[in-house]
Amino acid sequence: METAMDSGWIESGSAIEREFTFSSYLDGAKFAATVAEKAEEVAHHPDIVIGYKKVKIITTTHDRGDTVTQKDINLANEIDTLYQAG
Repeated sequence: METAMDSGWIESGSAIEREFTFSSYLDGAKFAATVAEKAEEVAHHPDIVIGYKKVKIITTTHDRGDTVTQKDINLANEIDTLYQAG
């Protein structure tokens, strides 16, 4: 879990979340779509909240009792990679 937490992810109840910022609304929306594609690929689907020039990602593992598991950490790391590549 350290890698995700070191990169700006925070524990929020039974989930981890991170807010990403962008130079435009459209850049954020494109990032959200890219995250959705990755989530579908790995079969682990976070909540994605699109705001003005920001996107918040919240992930938890529902089938493990709404708790943070390695699936969440792995997805967080994948999302960080997508953001850095952006």
